[in-house]
Amino acid sequence: MSGWMKYPYTECIYCERYDLEEDEEWAIVNHPYETCDSIHKDCPERWRRYGMKAITLWQPWAQLCVLGEKLVETRGYKTNVRGRVAIHAAKSDHSGILLHIPMRELAFFQQAGVCGIPGPPLGVVVGTVEIIDCLPLARLAGTKYDTPKERAFGDWSEGRWGWILQKPVLFERPIPAKGAQGFWNWEGEK
Repeated sequence: MSGWMKYPYTECIYCERYDLEEDEEWAIVNHPYETCDSIHKDCPERWRRYGMKAITLWQPWAQLCVLGEKLVETRGYKTNVRGRVAIHAAKSDHSGILLHIPMRELAFFQQAGVCGIPGPPLGVVVGTVEIIDCLPLARLAGTKYDTPKERAFGDWSEGRWGWILQKPVLFERPIPAKGAQGFWNWEGEK
C-alpha cells in the first residue's frame, strides 16, 4: 500500500519527527523487503532527497519568502502551479538594487533581517514555500495581503499577478543548485 493518509503517532524515517499534528498527512512507503516505513508529507529531508518544482529568485527576496516575511510573490504572469516549491537564490548578486529603494521601504528589509547579511547565500536552494493561489494584484488590493511591507517587497504595478505563499521552511543548510528562469525541476541534494 502506498499513498498519503492520516497516520499519527509514528516516526518519520527521514527527520524522525513523531509529534505531528493530527491533520498532517503521512505516506506509507513500501520497500522491496516487505517492510513499511512512514514519512510525513512536509518532511524537509524528503524534499532534500527527492526534489520538487523550484523557482529562482534574487536575494534578498528569496530569503524573505522562506523566512515568511514575504507572503505575495509579484510577477508579470500568472501560474497554475500550486503546492510546495523550492526557493532557489540566484547565483548573481543583485543586492545593489537595495541602494535604490526608498528609506521608508528599506526599513522593512532591515526589520526582516535581510540587510547586511554577510554574504547572503547565492546559487543555492534556501528553503521551500507553498503556493496556495494566484490572483491579479488588483483583486488583492485592500485585502490582508495589501500592506506597506508587501508593497515594499514586490512590484504592485497595474496588470501584475500575486502568488500567495504560506508555510515557509528555511533550510538550516542551503543546498547548491543551478537555477533557471521560470519553474524548473529541482532534483534534490545529490
